[in-house]
Amino acid sequence: MPGRPVRVRTKLYLCLLLLFIPLLLLGSGAYYTLGRVSENLDDMVERTLIDLPRITNLKSLLLLAKMPPNDYLISGNAGERVTFDNFSSRIDEALFKIRTSQRTNDEALFLVELAAENWRKSRSLAHAIFAIENIRTPAAENAMREFDAQMARTIALLDQLERESFHLVEAGVDKTRARQRSMLLGTALTCGLALLIGIVTTVLLTRAVVRPLAALRRHAYRLGQGDLKTRINLPLDDEFGSLAEVFNTMAGNLERSQEVLHDMAMRDGLTGLYNRREFHHRLQAEFDRARRRQSPLSILMMDIDHFKKVNDTYGHLVGDEVLREVAARVGRHIRTMDFLARYGGEEFVIITPEPHQGALVLAERIRAQVADEPVLISDGQLLPVTISLGCATWPDQGETDLELVNLADQALYSAKEQGRNRVVGQPPSGGKPKLKVISEPC
Repeated sequence: MPGRPVRVRTKLYLCLLLLFIPLLLLGSGAYYTLGRVSENLDDMVERTLIDLPRITNLKSLLLLAKMPPNDYLISGNAGERVTFDNFSSRIDEALFKIRTSQRTNDEALFLVELAAENWRKSRSLAHAIFAIENIRTPAAENAMREFDAQMARTIALLDQLERESFHLVEAGVDKTRARQRSMLLGTALTCGLALLIGIVTTVLLTRAVVRPLAALRRHAYRLGQGDLKTRINLPLDDEFGSLAEVFNTMAGNLERSQEVLHDMAMRDGLTGLYNRREFHHRLQAEFDRARRRQSPLSILMMDIDHFKKVNDTYGHLVGDEVLREVAARVGRHIRTMDFLARYGGEEFVIITPEPHQGALVLAERIRAQVADEPVLISDGQLLPVTISLGCATWPDQGETDLELVNLADQALYSAKEQGRNRVVGQPPSGGKPKLKVISEPC
């Protein structure tokens, strides 16, 4: 059965007692030095567990705040202004906490003020973007580029502030080690016996304090560099072990928060599908892979028929129900190798490695599944819903990923022109899209 754990304080007192017997003066000096070591340790722990997470959290909030203006210029949704204002309030609060921190030195405070000034400029640029009514203009694109550049400068200042915090931690470690060297030097100058006892004491201190402290510093640096998987492995029999456990909990929370934020940036909030930004990112990767392997790649663009009429007749809440239900049905009829995203409004898009004929079969299966079963809305009514689909395949049609999307969109437009509730695929040689499946439109 293991004995009672020896606390760090007890280990330090034992070391001091060894020095006190041969030389009272040397023992007193060593006690004073170790007290200063503990003070430096407290300062580093506070900076590691309070200042650095605040800076990391502020950077995460700034990255999230970049999304609403971008999304507004893509979709024109005025609700993005509310989302941005929510993030803006949280950023202001985070800046205030960092600014008023008692541990922030003059240089760090200057960086905080500079970052706050850059953030205010970024916020003004964002408000100007939200005031743009015609979002499909070069002026809107220029405003977005200016906003992104201003946000990048703000984040760069926070990176500099983070490096300054790490510098202060490293300075504390250097100060601690310098005091230890002074203690050893005093022991060596006093007498051979004090030197011997000092060496023994140093070994004990190294095992009890320096190694855990170095581990804390090393892993804190890794965490600040973005390695959220870093963990400290120390025995849980003293305060350093407890501190390591707290550090590991903090790193785990940061890692989970980062994963949540990353998922939020990729997902559509209504349907839970991937959003348009993630679709284009995935499309480029899949298109490059298809060209390397010389394998087919198909795009299915789909649109809910008469969706505006659903919104006008039953209201937008019912329209949202229809969007979620259609997204769920389509998701149940694709494979793990296929990629489904909400393209915008009532439009969805699928990336599939199927050749053209296989993609048309998949599209018809999806169309039939949606059309065969009405959607049960919240008031108990059964609402008939149909979709139209357009298909384009590389290398049969299109030479680039964007051209492939455009051809699929043209095929979708042709399907809606020809009566809706049908699938249309682009012919291999281009020209007018060819009708592949015809059903009675709703």
